Amino acid sequence: MLEKFIIGFEFEFGCNLTRRQISEKMKENGWLLKGNKPVKWTITDDASVVSNLRYDHEVISPPMPGMEALKTLKKFLSLMRSIGVDTNNTTGLHINVSFVDKTLTDSIDLLELISSVPDSKMAGYYDRKYNDTCMPVEYFFNTNHRISIKKIPESWEDKRKLILQHFIDKSTKYHTINLQKWKRRKYIEFRFAGGKGYEYCYRQLSRDIRTITSLMQKACNGKISKQADKVVRDYSMRFVELPKKTTHGDIGYFSFCDARDLYSGYRSDSSFSLDDILMSEDPFF
Repeated sequence: MLEKFIIGFEFEFGCNLTRRQISEKMKENGWLLKGNKPVKWTITDDASVVSNLRYDHEVISPPMPGMEALKTLKKFLSLMRSIGVDTNNTTGLHINVSFVDKTLTDSIDLLELISSVPDSKMAGYYDRKYNDTCMPVEYFFNTNHRISIKKIPESWEDKRKLILQHFIDKSTKYHTINLQKWKRRKYIEFRFAGGKGYEYCYRQLSRDIRTITSLMQKACNGKISKQADKVVRDYSMRFVELPKKTTHGDIGYFSFCDARDLYSGYRSDSSFSLDDILMSEDPFF
């Protein structure tokens, strides 16, 4: 399975070594920090990391074939332990994953993927479930469950597309699943891992990587699963039609459609006047 994927890592940590000293340690392990871009590692200072040691770093690996990536992950975590790093709730391990086969890139159902990855459970293992740099997908939909559009779509497929686009447009990189780089660079960043002591968590990290790659593969099977649409059912997604001006220049009526209608077919919209909406306990705006 892993041979179908390209995987890279971003390691965040504090330590008492400078970037130059870390690079020397990495060269001893055969990792190049100069040369052609595909094999180049990068070391930068990271202002988001707050540790008890002198320097705060982020080390970024090049993308690698899946099996090689797991071996490299194990080896780099060992290096981190040997230099006495400090990891805590400000340090993450970001896992970047893409397909070798570009036909899979074109066929993946991203809505199915983001709704099927057990990101909250995974983040909980590293004590990052409520970390503000990797908020769960569930949190996004619970706080952004209304989609304002000019016209509510009638087809099931169009509604699903709008829900996915809503996540891509409104979410930030600080979610457990970051799709910001998908459009141009075609890789997905998973941010659930890291935290205190993650340099000792190779076995769990290996299992989690196998889980997410398996789910990515499954999301390319061309089938629209109910699992993919649980975001609609569980998070009460709603489409809100933007107001239109009447012939008198007044704001007309809003209408909304509960996106859970994906399960029961499209129904006629319910309509509310502006006064009804403003007086309700749960207004649209």
